[in-house]
Amino acid sequence: MVVNGPIGARTHLGLARAFALEGDAAKSRAAYQAFLSLCKDGDPEVPILKQAKAEYAKMPGSTIKSFADRFRLKDGTVAR
Repeated sequence: MVVNGPIGARTHLGLARAFALEGDAAKSRAAYQAFLSLCKDGDPEVPILKQAKAEYAKMPGSTIKSFADRFRLKDGTVAR
């Protein structure tokens, strides 16, 4: 049982990373989503949250895009 506290949230992140290493993208994505859902009201500048968002954004099928991807032009360059 995972508790909805700081340790429980970190457990979801650990599972997400472990599933990613095993190559199970579906379970990894679900665990990242659980972690990010638990942290949705947290400080977005916390390093572990920023790292988790970056890891999740790199996954195929993720719903989070990096800042650069949000502003990428058709030719592949990033608008400045």
